[in-house]
Amino acid sequence: MGILIILIVVAIIALLLFLPITIEYAVSYDGNFKSRFLIRFFGIKNDLSNKKREKKPKKEKKKKKISEIIEDIKYYKKLFKTFKSDISMILKYAKDKGIKIKQASIDIAFAGKDAMQTGIFTGIVNATSYNMVSVVDRTVGIEDWSVNVQPDFHKDAFVDAKIHCILNTKFAHIIVVLMRFLKIYLKHKTKKY
Repeated sequence: MGILIILIVVAIIALLLFLPITIEYAVSYDGNFKSRFLIRFFGIKNDLSNKKREKKPKKEKKKKKISEIIEDIKYYKKLFKTFKSDISMILKYAKDKGIKIKQASIDIAFAGKDAMQTGIFTGIVNATSYNMVSVVDRTVGIEDWSVNVQPDFHKDAFVDAKIHCILNTKFAHIIVVLMRFLKIYLKHKTKKY
């Protein structure tokens, strides 16, 4: 009798691991970061967003010089080259095992200090956002995607960005992907740049 109960519990856990779930994630930035994380499982919607955040007093940010921004870009480019094979392996697993992106959208409105800076940022933002979406679309596949970049040449410097993504998967695939991201994170923590 005890073995039968154990087998039933194992069967229920295995069934739950392979039932489909829908994950919706949205991030926006308009001077403050806001995020929303929803999971739909068995038709039940669960909002995992952290709504009880205390507002921290705003620290005055030191404006970065162009040379500092270029150094940041070089750093992230080096990081991307270092982890490119690991990230492509995760994306290949996602494509092969059934993580489907139903919808992805990127909306960015911004202005620089002047028209020249806004123009330069327009090129950088377009190149980066369209390349990111195309890489993910080629590797995982996105059913419906959009990128909306709106430079404003007449306002003072500001950034308003929104990223929204809806994907379908199974719990088992999420566990595998999280374990692989953990491996990348640990690799990053031990490496010096």
